[in-house]
Amino acid sequence: MASKTPEYVDAGTQTLHIDQLHQQRQRFVSSTRSVRRKLGDFKRKLSRISDKSEPSGGDGESYNSPRPLSSIGLAGSKGGSIDDSKNLYTPTSWDDCEISGDRSNCSEGATSNTDELAKAIPQLPIFKRWSDEEIKLQREVIEKYEAGVRLWTKEKLLDMENMIAGRGGIVRTSLYAGSGDYIAYKEPGNLYKVDFHGYQAMAFPLVTRPEGMAYSSMTISEKAAYTYVPKDLDEQEEKFTQCQAAWDENQVGQHFYSTFMRLPFPPYINKIVCIGLGNFVAPGSDDENTVMLNLSMIRHAAVVTVAEVLFKRFGRQIQILAQDVHYTPDCAAILFRKGFSVVGRYGAGGFAEIDDKTFVFAPPSIFCLKEIVADIAKPAAMFWGTILTPTEIDISSRAHQLVTFGEDITSFWNYHIADFDTPRVRILAKEYDEYQFPYTNLFGQVSIYTLRGMSIANTKSEDETS
Repeated sequence: MASKTPEYVDAGTQTLHIDQLHQQRQRFVSSTRSVRRKLGDFKRKLSRISDKSEPSGGDGESYNSPRPLSSIGLAGSKGGSIDDSKNLYTPTSWDDCEISGDRSNCSEGATSNTDELAKAIPQLPIFKRWSDEEIKLQREVIEKYEAGVRLWTKEKLLDMENMIAGRGGIVRTSLYAGSGDYIAYKEPGNLYKVDFHGYQAMAFPLVTRPEGMAYSSMTISEKAAYTYVPKDLDEQEEKFTQCQAAWDENQVGQHFYSTFMRLPFPPYINKIVCIGLGNFVAPGSDDENTVMLNLSMIRHAAVVTVAEVLFKRFGRQIQILAQDVHYTPDCAAILFRKGFSVVGRYGAGGFAEIDDKTFVFAPPSIFCLKEIVADIAKPAAMFWGTILTPTEIDISSRAHQLVTFGEDITSFWNYHIADFDTPRVRILAKEYDEYQFPYTNLFGQVSIYTLRGMSIANTKSEDETS
């Protein structure tokens, strides 16, 4: 009985021998197993992400998530690893092909396998046709943004923080597009946090955004509940002290210190506001994640270094304020012992503390942090994700695999960037000199931004001090 020619074979060119058919079938089976394995890995990683607390913020994961701590020798990774979110999901696999804009460097078998798999494996949605009403609201977002209407003010941020903290059962804030207010009702006994929605998220939303969702720059969501198990604070403080010593002795920590000692910072900085550095004391006995806890602790140790450097250079006492919605009571107590003040328990109040004498310490965030700062303040300096041009963003976030649509259409797709560099963020950056810091798993792709023209001011200040 003659076998049917597979759809992925060009039947008009030649008749395949049995061994060739067998080889292609083996490649197809191998590719299918590879995709199933990757989908399984994605589900397991997604489960870990949802179960473990991430540094504060809104929805979405950043494409430049940190790598295992062991990669720079700061801590062991026996407790797990922090995987790059680029590897979490690929809609269809081109099975080990190097993609450079076309299929020319893929084997015929790999291309055929992908075409066949695209029919059998459901793809996550990449593009979407929005309803006319939704598009009207998205246009309104663009028009207001281009007219200079801010998405956030310090007053609105504080109001949101206070409404969640208060006894009232209603949280209300004005919509950015559309008429009326965003209104949410709190359930007694539940924990809540602020979720932020910036210009990019509302004007050019992901396909996962629900139809009818309010076009508000702030909404609220429930925090995951946990059973609080008090820890030995002296023991936890000793861990922090050991971590600080390890950071100071590590080559990355030493380079960090030298960099901050030499760069031209405004001499009038009087506080550091750090956002989303993560909780480093596990809330319960079953919530230990050594890698994530160590990562968060080392980030806080780096903030202590910045405060010490600024005091040594300019002789000014530095106040340290920290905001992260996932801080546990024990973590907040340790931070207090180390000279930190915890603010913005629900995710918004800490931003209101930022002014022109503030050093903002916020490594790449999982929400639109830079957008918020650009709307409300002009800080003295920032340590956060490197601000990119639109072209750089497209290249850095582009997936290595293509996604197929039907028989003939293929397209690249881009990873979601939660802390997107919007036009106002780029306008803010023009006021600063930029100094890129080497990529590490602690901070990701970050740069130090200092106000332009600070070299002369720093020289005068140091001369007067001496």
